[in-house]
Amino acid sequence: MKGSELNKLEKNAEMKRLLLEFTEKLQDDPYQPGIVHPELCSDEVQEIIEDVIFVRGHKSVLIKVTPSKQEGYIDVEVIERSQADK
Repeated sequence: MKGSELNKLEKNAEMKRLLLEFTEKLQDDPYQPGIVHPELCSDEVQEIIEDVIFVRGHKSVLIKVTPSKQEGYIDVEVIERSQADK
């Protein structure tokens, strides 16, 4: 197989992987209100916000952050999120 053909196959496989990952994120919504995510690092709050607003299309998210029982970690709960106007 030519290098260009191998490159095309590799790009197609990567695109399929990204589409599958995005589809799973839309189907499995771990950031529904009321679910507590225990023992997170503070930088994971940013990932939650990005997921709720940019991936799921909400216009706002209200979260509750409390210290975890595990020292140095936090517990995060999505309290409310509002859908973007369509």
